[in-house]
Parts: sequence; structure tokens; C-alpha cells
Amino acid sequence: MSNVSTTFTITDDTPDATALEGAIVRVFSEDGETFVTQGTTDEDGELILELEDATTYWVRFFKSTYEFPTRRTIDVDSEETNEFDIEGTDLMEHPPSSNEYLCRATGYVRGPDWAPRAGVRMTFMLTGKPTVLADQIIIGGDLIAESDADGWIEVELVQGGTYDCIVQGMDDEVQRVQVPSKQAISITHLIWPYIQTLEYDSDTVTVAAGEEETVGVTLTLSSGLETPFEMDNDDKFMARSFASFTVTDPSICALTWSSDDEMIIEGKLAGTTTITAAHNAAAEAERLPAPTRSLATLTVTVTE
Repeated sequence: MSNVSTTFTITDDTPDATALEGAIVRVFSEDGETFVTQGTTDEDGELILELEDATTYWVRFFKSTYEFPTRRTIDVDSEETNEFDIEGTDLMEHPPSSNEYLCRATGYVRGPDWAPRAGVRMTFMLTGKPTVLADQIIIGGDLIAESDADGWIEVELVQGGTYDCIVQGMDDEVQRVQVPSKQAISITHLIWPYIQTLEYDSDTVTVAAGEEETVGVTLTLSSGLETPFEMDNDDKFMARSFASFTVTDPSICALTWSSDDEMIIEGKLAGTTTITAAHNAAAEAERLPAPTRSLATLTVTVTE
């Protein structure tokens, strides 16, 4: 089987998406047991590797003081672009917790004049998930963080925990947040995450008229959470909780969803159309400048 040129572009997760030179990319078999190859990004944050066509790989990323997704798989396909964008979190900007079970949320608070705001309180109340951590009981209570003279604020929260958060000055709103399974995060992205990427398990799907095909959809928030995920009140957050999906030509196919957040495509008339996604503005805080997103497009071909 032939090899395919596969491009990795690695940046930080700031709005400017600064290229990360010197990041190491290590490629393994899909199960993670067999090392395949590795390389290092150039000054533009890019690395091109020759990988086997029609193969799924597990890829890991390394750069001192940066944190990357720990479980990232890619599908190499000679009929696709084979370009993958990866973002890393600067742990010097957002220092990690020293406790493997906790996530340290940090960031700055500013006023309407962009000056640092000292003394702003954020209250986090564990809502009951998890109950037991490392064989020790977790008793609920309020965690209160307060910004210092520079506007800097930080708090340590249980990884995987669900919290109700109240931000001083926004007391009429309770933000329910889910803490990701990592040791550092921007407190802004924790409380007000946005859609960062949306991917399908295939770029194309073919379905016969009158038949159905399912396609997996993975939506990643800037907090690091991936859909679907649940909070402690059994609310299940799906890709469609944060994004809307549109069929360009609805006469060709119809779109519904399974309970597992899989997209169900029903063929109607022979032809080709696309499914596009857009973020749901009501599910996000308004941001300036607008965040950079990567929302894949799905091509659907319906046969007779």
C-alpha cells in the first residue's frame, strides 16, 4: 500500500494561533502499541510525514511547557487533504496543578477599561459529581477564588467534576461547568467554552435512496471536552447542543440523530449534496475577536 504525505500544523490555543516550532510528533498504530515514526515541526509549526494510506493512527505531541490532546487519532486517506491542525496549551501561562486528580484553572479579570480588576470573586460549588475520588469521599462545599492586584485568579478543581459557578458582577447567572481531565486550563475556557473543532469519522458518505447510513460526529470545545458528555444531572451534551447542521439540498437527503449522537443520513433522491455546521451563538459567550474554528464539511452522495 502506498504512502501519503500527511501535514501536521501545531499552534498554541491563543486567538493568534502562534506556530509552535520544535514540537515533536510521534505516530503509533491505532491501538498505541507499535511506534511508527516521528518528526519535529519547523518554524511555521509544520511537519510533513509519509504515512500509509487508508490507515488510522494514534498520534502524540510533545513540547516543553505545553500540553496537547492525549488521545488523538487521525485517518490517512489518499482521497482527502490529510492536513491536521493541533493546538497546545501553554502551561507557563496556565500552570498545571501539582495534584494528578486536580485541574488548575487560571486567567485574568479586567474591567471595561481593560485595566486589571482586583477582588473579583468566583464561587465554585461541586454539584455531586464525583462522590468518591481516589477512594476518598468528596464533600460538597463552596470554593471561592478572588483576583489579585494584577487581575490574576486561580482555583483548583476536581478533574471530571461538575460545578455551579457564580462570577461576581454576574450574580444572576449560574454557569454549570464540567472540568476536563487535564491539570491546567484557562478559567475563561472552563466557564465559557466555544466550539474549537468539529469532525466526522469520514469526509464522505454514500447511501442508496430509501436507505440510511450513520456517521460519527466529534465536537471539541476549547475547554478540551468532547461530545457527547454528561453532567451530574443526567443532562447529555451532544454535538447538536452546540452546533446546527444544514443540508445544502434537502431534497437529496434528510438528517436525524441517534441517542448516541450519531448522525443518521437518509437517502431521498439520487445526487450529491453537503452537510455544513455552524456554531450555535446562543450556546456561547460573545467573543472579540471571533475565535478560530475548524468545522468540517460532509459530502453526501445518494445513489439510485
